[in-house]
Amino acid sequence: MHTETTPPTTVFGSFLPATQVLAYRIRPLYDGMPTLSGPAFTVRLDPGSNLLLHAAIYQAPAGSVLVVQSPDHSSAVAGGNVCLTAQQNGIAGMIIDGVIRGPRRD
Repeated sequence: MHTETTPPTTVFGSFLPATQVLAYRIRPLYDGMPTLSGPAFTVRLDPGSNLLLHAAIYQAPAGSVLVVQSPDHSSAVAGGNVCLTAQQNGIAGMIIDGVIRGPRRD
């Protein structure tokens, strides 16, 4: 029986050059967030716009992980509605180098 699991990051970090390892400042949105894996679908945003993120949500194959780079850290790239739309379109998750509005966790 085959079960799919996400390998620990140390497996990748041991052999990849430093330029291909995620920056230390990029962290899970909240403690206990599940890990994810899948083919990367990269997106580089224009300053002040998340239009290309919206396009990527509809263009990326199901199961993809959107890896988003935003040069503008003065406004949020995504929030609950964008994340919900991504999930509904089969996106496995997003890794965002930028600002994101998180869900309320009361």
